[in-house]
Amino acid sequence: METSALNGGSGVSEEVEDEEDDEEDGNALINQIMDLIAVLEHCDEVDQLVLRNTGMTDHLLRALAAALIKSESDVETINLNLNDLGPAGADDIVRIMEAKPSVNSLLLYGNHLGDNGIRRLMEGLSALYSPQAETSVPFPGQYNDLTELDIGGNHITADGLGTVAAFLRLDPPLKSLGLAHCATCGWEDWGEVFDAVKTNTNITNILLDENGLGDKGARLLAEAIRVNTSLVTLDLDGNGIGDTGGDALALSITWSRGSALQNISLDENPISEEAMDRIRNAISERQNVDA
Repeated sequence: METSALNGGSGVSEEVEDEEDDEEDGNALINQIMDLIAVLEHCDEVDQLVLRNTGMTDHLLRALAAALIKSESDVETINLNLNDLGPAGADDIVRIMEAKPSVNSLLLYGNHLGDNGIRRLMEGLSALYSPQAETSVPFPGQYNDLTELDIGGNHITADGLGTVAAFLRLDPPLKSLGLAHCATCGWEDWGEVFDAVKTNTNITNILLDENGLGDKGARLLAEAIRVNTSLVTLDLDGNGIGDTGGDALALSITWSRGSALQNISLDENPISEEAMDRIRNAISERQNVDA
């Protein structure tokens, strides 16, 4: 299938030295969006929209969303990482997801959704993916494709994480969830999310880089690991986790009744190699038990 890709690697969103350059970059982005809209109107084989680091705004997204919704293309990947989308953009993203159940990867890292935008996105996805959640009816088949969602780096606080937790409790078909670089105040803000992970049976990968979890947060996460049976990989880089937290993670794997964990990344944490070995050994022993 043909791929439509607009990548901001050329520096559309980089700082410029004067207003003239800034205006030129803005015009270039508008022209790119107009070109993409034209492609969507005349082509039914666009499977990827890559608009990473382009300076995309809510206003431009609305125009793009209208064209995408009308397009006959079954888009599978939407990459809007590192842009300027705010809360209003979340509404258009939900509209796109409703019109394009073929989307399996939605990447929104490094925007400005904030708690308000995350709430609108999570509530919108919840309505799509489980309109009858109150009666425990399985997710509609046409909305079972979304397996990757990255919403990290969006200034999410405890309030926003609460809506993420509510979505996870619905046990959506999501396999990978990105929650790195949130604006939380500490490990206490993660209680609802980790509690929701306990009963989620689909999630296999969670990115939690740079969230200041510390040893207390690691212990809280360990409680979820001990119960969860679907998690395969965890990314905990740069969280201030030491040996105390590392040992809690190792013990949770050892005591787990059915942990599927194969890897925990703990780069840039003050954890000793001995503690890391205990985690690796716990994972290895768990795999041998399940073999």
